[in-house]
Order: sequence, then structure tokens, then C-alpha cells
Amino acid sequence: MAYKMVKQIKDHPSLRHSFMELASKVFDLSFEEWYENGFWTDRYIPYVWADGDTVIANASVNVMDLSWQGIPKQYVQIGTVMTDPAHRNKGLSRMLLREIIADWKDRSDSIYLFANSSVLDFYPKFGFQQASQYQHTLSISGTEQAGFKKLNMDRASDREILRCCYQKSNPFSALSMENNEGLLMFYCGALLKNSVFYFSQYDMICIAEQTENT
Repeated sequence: MAYKMVKQIKDHPSLRHSFMELASKVFDLSFEEWYENGFWTDRYIPYVWADGDTVIANASVNVMDLSWQGIPKQYVQIGTVMTDPAHRNKGLSRMLLREIIADWKDRSDSIYLFANSSVLDFYPKFGFQQASQYQHTLSISGTEQAGFKKLNMDRASDREILRCCYQKSNPFSALSMENNEGLLMFYCGALLKNSVFYFSQYDMICIAEQTENT
């Protein structure tokens, strides 16, 4: 059977379910709750190879509106690049990436992705250039409780607090993401759902993980 390339499977139940199964199998990622809560929008666009109703490979587009020093930009982030182990070494990911680049290179200001160390030689074949990633740290002192309240991301009222703070953005940020509650809730509703805190005195959200005393 010939494989079929499909773009955007959100409204195709059988392909969407198969995509979720593949993501769980390859990355141990769950998209089910994110979808059921209505956070999968048209800004998240899987490009899949399908064998009938079975997704065998995927590369997803995240369309992102950002503001860089007050200048609107539209970036595309590629993610969830995966192939079922039974169908690897057939060039499926390569064809998906070429299709994404062809579709979006003239419709966005930039296309980027985060690559793990095992595939650093793969993405330059498509024109990607390696860039440095920075992590900033700050030493703090004192033991006084700051008054942060942990939010319950399973509770609609707490998700609304997060949404309202997100819409106000960070006034001190030179680069801010806008109009993408779907991506916000992908992380805060799943991977970081136990790390969202609210400080009512300043009406602010802090997303933080604690390791021992840090």
C-alpha cells in the first residue's frame, strides 16, 4: 500500500488517535488531555505519513507569533519529529521536513527546532544552522515565604488565572510569544502542570521546578 501524506489531522479521529499512540510509543508524550481540553488549535499542524489509518511518521509545525523588541514576527518551530521503528530508514522524516520547509519558508520570518545530540548531523542537510542556547541563573538568599500559591492545572479557574497572566505578557521581555495559549497549555497542562505558581500581590505567574533545596 502506498503511504499518504496528510497535513493537519486534528479533525481526523482515526489519524489523530494513531498520532497520539505513536507519540506515546516514541516519546512517552500524551496529547489526549491537551486535545480534550480544547488546546489543540490550528497553530499546531502535524505533517504525517499515513499507512491507511495508521500514522507511521510525523513532523509537526508550531506557528508562533512573537514580538522582538516591539516588532511582530512569525516563527515556525518544528517538533515531534518521529517515525515508527518498523518504518525507519525509508526517508520519511526527510520528505516531511522538505515539505514543511517548502510550505513555510516564504510565510514565516524563521524556521527553527531543538535537536538532541543524536541527530546534530541530520538537520544541517536541510539548511539549519546550529545556534547557541543560553541559560541564565540568579543566586537568591533568605528563607522568607514569598506567598506563591501552587495552581491546579486540572481546575478551570486556575487555568484561567494562568491564561490572564499570559495575555498580559512580560513587560520586561525583549522577546515574547503572543496568541499561543495552545503551546502554553501543552507544557503547563502536562509536563509542567505541577510547577505553576501564582503570586497575587503582583498578579504574576512563576513556572519553577524544585530540586532538593534548589
